[in-house]
Amino acid sequence: MLVEFARYPDKQEMLKEVYRQGPSKVSKHCADFRQLNVIDIAPSSVSNKAAFHRALLNNSKISRVLDPWTPSKDPVFHIEIPQH
Repeated sequence: MLVEFARYPDKQEMLKEVYRQGPSKVSKHCADFRQLNVIDIAPSSVSNKAAFHRALLNNSKISRVLDPWTPSKDPVFHIEIPQH
């Protein structure tokens, strides 16, 4: 379940709801950084998007890549790196 931020104009109430649900259930960005690092990179900040995308997919340390070309149509390069 996701927290609908528009329903919580009061930041404290929104924060309470995030913690009630469990941060990692709301967003992987809220997960424990000692276990998982999650990075979003805007495609506009990458000069050679195809080469960058290949490099992400070929990096064995990266567990998940979402991008504008995947079925999810993520608007950014979403990168998940487990910390072992």
